Amino acid sequence: MSLFLILDYYSDVAKRYVMMDILITSLSILGGAIMFLVIWYAVRAPGKKLNNTFLGLGTLKGKTYEEIVHAAGSPNAISSSVDKDGNAIKVCQWIDARTNGVRRTFERR
Repeated sequence: MSLFLILDYYSDVAKRYVMMDILITSLSILGGAIMFLVIWYAVRAPGKKLNNTFLGLGTLKGKTYEEIVHAAGSPNAISSSVDKDGNAIKVCQWIDARTNGVRRTFERR
């Protein structure tokens, strides 16, 4: 058997291994990109929903606490504070645990 035939055979085998490496690397990169997009969407979707709920309400100035709770649901956190004029206010927060939060203050009455 000629030395050239042996080198040619191993050259073909090496080419196949290189092609397999390229294929595996390409599929890994593609799979990683797809996983990134799926996880990114899964994390952002609830925050988008909360944001769209408040965008659908339009301008919140002048809306009552009851109107906002009717549209967005009960707040996740409620606390009391004092505004710059010394009036008691209620601070309500609607929080999406992953990405987003909305805070509104209401005058106590």
